[in-house]
Amino acid sequence: MSLETEIKDLLAALRSSINDVNLKVDGSEERTSKLAGLIEDLQKQQAEKNSPTISLPGVELEKKKFSFAKAIKCSLSGDWSGAGHEKEVIEQSAKISSQYAMSVGDDSKGGFFVPEQVANEILELAMPQVVSERLGVQFIRDAKGSPLVFKRVESRPTAGWVNENGTTAASDPGFGQLSLRPRSLRALTDVSNWLVRMPSVGSERMVRKLIAQAHTLAWDLAVLRGKGNENEPQGITNTPNINTLDLGTNGATPTLDNLFDAMLLAENNDYENTGWAFHPRTWNTLRKIVDGESNYILDNNSKLLNGIPFAKTTQIPITLVKGTSSDTSSIYTGDFSQVVVAMWGGLFILASNVSDQALVNDQTRIASTQMMDIGVKQPTALTEIIGVRP
Repeated sequence: MSLETEIKDLLAALRSSINDVNLKVDGSEERTSKLAGLIEDLQKQQAEKNSPTISLPGVELEKKKFSFAKAIKCSLSGDWSGAGHEKEVIEQSAKISSQYAMSVGDDSKGGFFVPEQVANEILELAMPQVVSERLGVQFIRDAKGSPLVFKRVESRPTAGWVNENGTTAASDPGFGQLSLRPRSLRALTDVSNWLVRMPSVGSERMVRKLIAQAHTLAWDLAVLRGKGNENEPQGITNTPNINTLDLGTNGATPTLDNLFDAMLLAENNDYENTGWAFHPRTWNTLRKIVDGESNYILDNNSKLLNGIPFAKTTQIPITLVKGTSSDTSSIYTGDFSQVVVAMWGGLFILASNVSDQALVNDQTRIASTQMMDIGVKQPTALTEIIGVRP
């Protein structure tokens, strides 16, 4: 094993010995003493070759003042308040010309002494758009009882004209109900404690935000396509008696006439269309529709489609099978206020770093739970166009 490799391995061992937020070092004196000896040996070897040394400026001149263990601890914690000399040495070493001293990019020339700098920003992954709230879905955020029952009118009494003393036929209203119960939406996430120990970059806040986003995307998709089984709420697609407009055995590219026909289905049941929801690919198909003179009909900069707001989300699949086609999607429209999302409390987050696996991997396990359900109060208020091809 080369001296360079041995030095690097020894530094790695020093780092691994720092095992909690108080940065306690176990056995650091023995390791740092060995490290100083290895560096001295390497200096002698390089001096014989007339090569630049890898010494840290200030170390060889003031060995009693410089502490390797302190420098490593502070580089990991980012707190140099008690190690001014060590900080100065590290900073000066990074400025020295590579012709005469170390190369930060080369570990064998001392690069492993230069601490990493973490920017005060975490670059986020783009997430699909949340469509439910934008389209007017109703939220009950403080549901109490279980089940939560909504009574609904399924048929109306009728009135008719009769002659004097004529007989009127009875017509009773029909009632039904929508029953919602708490369902558990959960996420389990293991996070490195190294991330947790970097408060300067807001890591805890970012982890919480990512977990909240995961929950939001899960129930937003369930509003549209929830399966309605034992564990999962029932979304629009799987709600009995919603309106459907089928574009054919193998699907088809939608036309503006198809969109108008879909709007009519809700209007025939005395509901107004409050929005559209579709995949961005579908919007790209629609905005390419041209008139007889090859002019685009829709305004790409508009937020309205046929006078109604629309929302795009990549959560709506574009790989649905319809006949011989495996690239179809769906378009949703109608009165989205007829969809209700009930929440029994907020998002509960529990964290633990004492499980066997968490201790072995130096991680914190975060469990998040949200109790909620989804339902459609009046199914005939909503329409799904199925078999949408590009």
